[in-house]
Amino acid sequence: MGAKWLAVKKIKLDTIVLPGGFARRKREQHVADLAESIKRGGVISLPVVDAKTRKLVAGGDRLAALQLLKVTQHEVRMVTGTENELEAITIEENLWRRRGDDYDGMTKRLIQLAVAEGREIPATLTGKSDIDDEPARPVGRPKTDHGRAREEVAAKLGKTPEAIRQAEKRARQKEEAAKEEETPEEVRIAENPPVTTYGVALGLEFARAIKAVQVLIDDADKQLRAAQRAITALKSQGSLGSPLASRMQAEVHRAADAVRRERPDSVCPCCKLIPALQLKCTFCGGVGVVSNEKASACAPELLVSGPKAMVVSARGGLVPYDRESAAPTEKAKPAKGAKKIRIEDDRGNELPIDDVPSMDVNEEDEGLAF
Repeated sequence: MGAKWLAVKKIKLDTIVLPGGFARRKREQHVADLAESIKRGGVISLPVVDAKTRKLVAGGDRLAALQLLKVTQHEVRMVTGTENELEAITIEENLWRRRGDDYDGMTKRLIQLAVAEGREIPATLTGKSDIDDEPARPVGRPKTDHGRAREEVAAKLGKTPEAIRQAEKRARQKEEAAKEEETPEEVRIAENPPVTTYGVALGLEFARAIKAVQVLIDDADKQLRAAQRAITALKSQGSLGSPLASRMQAEVHRAADAVRRERPDSVCPCCKLIPALQLKCTFCGGVGVVSNEKASACAPELLVSGPKAMVVSARGGLVPYDRESAAPTEKAKPAKGAKKIRIEDDRGNELPIDDVPSMDVNEEDEGLAF
């Protein structure tokens, strides 16, 4: 049904229920300017009040200006509706009159309210009626509730649906940025690491270093792309520019390719940051990270996360990777043909080497065998 507009009514202004922080409005310069305008020409558009609760719905600046002018009674527009309908009226009024506010956020919220109500945005002070903005019959694929709401908001605000979609996008980006600032950096990195990790935990400092390197490499890539475009344009400069461009183009292309191939996109699949393996890892050169292109050249078993994750052992074979201890689970095996040393106690039970008590061995005892 939508909000229901009632008759204009003259009421005592001190009976209107005001929002928090309303007193601050009277100290703002634009309200003082509005008061001077009202003093000269009167109120062009009346404040809007909820008929049931007497809460102010729209027109806060106008009401504050009237109070500055010591006006005690004045006409207001009375309205009744659901909580969502009245909030939509407030937002639409602000979108038309308070350009300094969060335009994108208010636009996004207005669409959410339209979807929640499952109908058209209520007309407010725009002079447009529900009948004027009746949506056309959909053609082709049916529109979603969100799509219809976007079109209705666009019509009310005199914008295109694409402009409203972009406003929604900007609002979401602001919300995500605000949420990111509130989240500890360690949590952000764990939830959204800068590289593919295969389940490996990235240290905070290492993650920061990866991000810094990515930014600089991306900047270098951008500059090299610009150089490639400039060299391509050089080809059009006849007999002088064309041969110079031909000689430079291949070199710049090789440089650009080298830069892109070194961008860290993935934890090294071979060593997975295990210190003992990373130090000698020939695949990543000991840095612990590689590009996606290089990672894709690994054996498929190395690109698996979770319990089936594998690493390349010091001997060159594939062994399971224990994420709890961050170490390969390979057990040491004696070399083929080697004799096993067995140490026993006085009862003939085998003792682990670490449990054998230390003893002094003299040069005369070199031939002692166990």
